[in-house]
Amino acid sequence: MKHYIDFIAEQLKTLTAIPSPSGYTKNATDYLMKLLQDMGYEPKLSRKGNVFVTRGGDGLLRFLERVRKRSLDFLHMWIR
Repeated sequence: MKHYIDFIAEQLKTLTAIPSPSGYTKNATDYLMKLLQDMGYEPKLSRKGNVFVTRGGDGLLRFLERVRKRSLDFLHMWIR
């Protein structure tokens, strides 16, 4: 676990050290895109310069299914 915390702290320190005032974030974006690619991810860059990355898996789908089921359970309980 310490390894992950050290990695996160190192990346946060590096990323926040890159000069990137509002509207001029290209250097920080480039750094983040390269880091994610080197980690094996396929980051996407939006027209506005936002970096998006998908971890994969079906975690979101399972979460949404649980929310739907709980909503239906609550609705059925309310109607009774």
